[in-house]
Amino acid sequence: MNPIKLLILIVLFSFFAILQNSFFTYFSVMGSSANLVFILFFILIFFYNISADAKESDSYIILLAVVAGFFLDLFLPIYFGVSIISLLIIYIIEKFITHLMVQNREKNLIFYFICMFSLSFIVYQILLYISLKLLGVHFLGLSFSAHTLGYLIYNLCFACIGFYLYKKFFHKVTNNNQLKLL
Repeated sequence: MNPIKLLILIVLFSFFAILQNSFFTYFSVMGSSANLVFILFFILIFFYNISADAKESDSYIILLAVVAGFFLDLFLPIYFGVSIISLLIIYIIEKFITHLMVQNREKNLIFYFICMFSLSFIVYQILLYISLKLLGVHFLGLSFSAHTLGYLIYNLCFACIGFYLYKKFFHKVTNNNQLKLL
C-alpha cells in the first residue's frame, strides 16, 4: 500500500472520529449521532469490492479495519479490538454477498449500496451489543428498538451522500465489452 494513501486515510479517519464525537453530537436524532467512521469504512470496502481493478490484497482491508476500528474503539466503553473484529466480519460478509451478486451491479448500485449498508450496520450493532453483554458492560447508548431504526436511517442519509461523493470523484466505471448471451 502506498504510504501517502495510508497517511491520508489515517488523517481522514481521525478527522471523521473527531467530527463524529464533537460536532455531530449536537445534531443527534433520537439521541444518536452519525457514525462517520463506520460510514467511511463501509464506502471504502464497498467500492473496493466492486471495482474491477482491485488487485491489492486483503491486507488493505485489514489495515482499514484496524485504523477504523481503532478510532471507533476510542469512544466506546469496551475493550480495544471489538470494533476491529466487527469490521473484519462485516468485510467478510460484504465480500461474500458481493461475490454472489455479480450481474447488474453497476446498474442498481445505489439500491445494492443501501441494502448492504443497512445489513452491515445492523450486523455491526448486533456484534457490539453481544460483546457488551459478554463483557458485562452496561452501556445505555446501545439497545435494539425503534431507536435502532432511527439510528440506521440517520446514518444511511450520510452514507448515501458519501456514496454519491465517492462515486462522482473516485469511482471509475469499467466498460465490459464482452459478448453477453442472455
